[in-house]
Amino acid sequence: MINDYIWPYYIYVYFDILQKLNIDLKKLNSIDGGHDGNKKRELLYCNIIENITKLIPYSIKDGKEKLNNQGILELINDKLPYVKKELEEMLKKKKVEFTHIKNIRNNTEHSPHRLMVCSQFGTKGSSNIVMNYLKANSSLDDLSNGDSIQYCYCDNKILEGIVLDLNSLFRKIRKDIYKLIKDNKIDSKLFETYAKYKLKNKF
Repeated sequence: MINDYIWPYYIYVYFDILQKLNIDLKKLNSIDGGHDGNKKRELLYCNIIENITKLIPYSIKDGKEKLNNQGILELINDKLPYVKKELEEMLKKKKVEFTHIKNIRNNTEHSPHRLMVCSQFGTKGSSNIVMNYLKANSSLDDLSNGDSIQYCYCDNKILEGIVLDLNSLFRKIRKDIYKLIKDNKIDSKLFETYAKYKLKNKF
């Protein structure tokens, strides 16, 4: 039975990642136009994409998105069944977007030079980015070869939708943690740990 209440002591790691996502998205939305803004925007897009894949453990096979029993799902196991269900709904709702996010992350994890921002638009509160990456085993000399390049699109509204869905899910998780505290099943000090996270319901 004690294993049922281990996860609240470790899931803060995922709350930390989500908090960073909220902060980075706020920064992204506050950047004005201009060359310096474009460089900052590019880095924020890449950081946000990386952290989304840390919170949602999924893979793509034969064009289909599938959750893996890793990360947060491995930690909570079957203690909170709604977590897996809601993550599956997120993948289903934004199938194309999550395909782009995963492809970018997978193909640039060890070779970030393969990521190319071919165009981007940004003003305060609105931005989009078109990111191309060279497919694995393709040569940098083959930039003119369209078959070597994969096109991916993302914008701040897509990211907002994903982060807000995650915020909603994690508020439910926090509510369950508070209930365990109230029932004296876990240390009451955990209230302070999780109360500090600001999970927005709008940007």
